[in-house]
Amino acid sequence: MPRRPVRLTRPKHARLRGSPLGNSQGYHRTGTTGDDAGALWLSREVAGLGVEVTTEVFEVNRLDPVACYLQLDGERISGVPAFDALPTGAHGVTGALSLSGHEEAILVAKLSPQSVYSGEYDKLRRETPYRALVIVCTGARPGMGLPNAERFRNPYGSPAIHVSSEASALVLAGAARVAPARVVAESEYLAVTARNVIVVIRGAALFASTGGYDAAQLVVAIDRRARWWPRLLA
Repeated sequence: MPRRPVRLTRPKHARLRGSPLGNSQGYHRTGTTGDDAGALWLSREVAGLGVEVTTEVFEVNRLDPVACYLQLDGERISGVPAFDALPTGAHGVTGALSLSGHEEAILVAKLSPQSVYSGEYDKLRRETPYRALVIVCTGARPGMGLPNAERFRNPYGSPAIHVSSEASALVLAGAARVAPARVVAESEYLAVTARNVIVVIRGAALFASTGGYDAAQLVVAIDRRARWWPRLLA
């Protein structure tokens, strides 16, 4: 006897259960302990709604930053590497901060995440000469606003890092006086496992009219799982 379809309904004011400690699962980057905890949490919560849940485990080479910073006037400003740029190694790259490109420059540029899609980001990295690039993040909120690494599989150009918008005044002042600086963007690949959460929801109308399911009429929806944890706690 075919299994009857299950409707996912939620009582008024109900929500999936989350930890009262907020983001207690930790960092949700793919292939991390926090990411795996998020997959198991979501699996349990969705199973509690009465649907069948499976997980799909796969291997991935995760790129992990080892050290990433801009050293300026004896201070280290923490950064995040551009994951589609070449790394520097442990000793980094030295040069003079500059607002314009030249062969010895550590170029400083203010860019938003949208610059990837306007072509500004790619043009800057391909056509402007520099030894390293420091991207001062801009966006709707203070802090880090990272452009997507669209060419992650084929890194190109000189090393590049992002620094927070909160360091903007310090970094731009250093560039204005052509201050000597060092950029470090050291990373390593780690072989890890990650998992997808898979849920199949049968269409009730189709079942009622045919008494079965036609695979050709199923709808597949894919979403980034890391977004569910904060959204379902809201």
